[in-house]
Amino acid sequence: VPTDGNWRFDLCASSPAWDTYMYIGTDCCQSTWYNDDGCTGNTLSSLDLAGIPAGDYYVDIEPYSASVTGPVTLTVSEFALDRPAAPATVAPSKLEQLSPATR
Repeated sequence: VPTDGNWRFDLCASSPAWDTYMYIGTDCCQSTWYNDDGCTGNTLSSLDLAGIPAGDYYVDIEPYSASVTGPVTLTVSEFALDRPAAPATVAPSKLEQLSPATR
């Protein structure tokens, strides 16, 4: 990953689709993140990693079933986090004062 930021690792463009597990980590053979079936509409994997530092990442892709495998297309792209909605403006309410007897 060339710069600090939000990075997406996905196999969604792989064809034909097959059932994948994807593991990602900063050390070989040790994963920090994992995904199964993250792509919409199929069983391929996708991971969004927010706020990760630049550096080397190891990606391990494995099949759900050893008898069903195929080629993969790994796409790594930067993404923007969704912005929170603007705060709503609420008109002041008219509150009735309660007498001590009704509180």
